[in-house]
Amino acid sequence: MKAAVVREHGGPDRLNFETGFPDPKPGEGDVIVAVNDKAVSNSTATLNAIASVPPGKSVPVRVMRRNQELNLDIMVGKRRPRPRTQE
Repeated sequence: MKAAVVREHGGPDRLNFETGFPDPKPGEGDVIVAVNDKAVSNSTATLNAIASVPPGKSVPVRVMRRNQELNLDIMVGKRRPRPRTQE
């Protein structure tokens, strides 16, 4: 991931854009609060919001992690089919 890094005191002219930073990833205990800038309040709303985005497209997701809000861009993948149950 590319990130803006401040190496010295000063303003925007002191920003360096560097690569090699790890991408933020969802973590255990994260709570998704918005998908594509729309609030979601349960797993059904979250799944529906993500399902409205075509696979391969990126979508902004806002999560709460350890009482801090974090904005992530996630790449939507193709959902695996549910395994068939033997009856």
